[in-house]
Amino acid sequence: MMKVWKGIFHIHSNFSYDGKLPIEQIVKLCKKNGINFLILTEHIYDRDKKEFMSDGKIESFIKECASFSEEDFHVVPAVEIPTPDNKIHIIGVGIKKPINTDKLSTPLKILSELKEKNCLTVLAHPLKNKAIAILKEEELNMLNGIEIWNIKEEGRFIPDMQNYSSITKVANRYKDMFCYAGIDFHLSEPLSAAEMIISADIRSSDELLEIIKKGNFYFNGKFITFNSKGEIQKAPVSYIVYAFCKLLYGTKRILSKLRNR
Repeated sequence: MMKVWKGIFHIHSNFSYDGKLPIEQIVKLCKKNGINFLILTEHIYDRDKKEFMSDGKIESFIKECASFSEEDFHVVPAVEIPTPDNKIHIIGVGIKKPINTDKLSTPLKILSELKEKNCLTVLAHPLKNKAIAILKEEELNMLNGIEIWNIKEEGRFIPDMQNYSSITKVANRYKDMFCYAGIDFHLSEPLSAAEMIISADIRSSDELLEIIKKGNFYFNGKFITFNSKGEIQKAPVSYIVYAFCKLLYGTKRILSKLRNR
């Protein structure tokens, strides 16, 4: 019988300029919560210092991820790269060597650089700054995935259902593009809000990454479960009630604003 692995996607440690916890502490939190793999995703651009992470620091990050990977726990290194205007963030999963920061002036160049490094590419928080609408067809075609749920941006219980289906439709236009839930953890975001579930015999982080690239996973949240193509597998009554209340609350806010005009 194959082992069931529980993992989390889009986690920042203090290797990121805005991350607070060291990798060691994050690993301890994961193990305490029954999580046995994580995709550590570090900003390689420091918006405070306005400079890119040095090659030496990226190499240290990759080595530290490897040092915490063991038979029953895997840490996959990833980088989050912004466009110069900071409107689009692209995640490169499975980074093994430093990025050429001279090649990051456009989404296409960022994607090309990550592909050259054999990384899995995922568009982070696509609703923020309307990032998904900015990308051109050629750029979308180079993506391996889209975050259809970003816990930091949309909340820990359910995705923004008003936009869920439109983002999922974009992902489903491409055979090898899959749907992700990102925790976007920096310090206080709930680690287990959306777990990536994989059933497989995995002996290394490289094997784990190959399984993810093929879309052999699904995400499980408290109120929603969806597969790698964004198809909802579980929507219990509690989820429906919660979604209805959220919609009702939003409608009341809109009506209130209209009355106050």
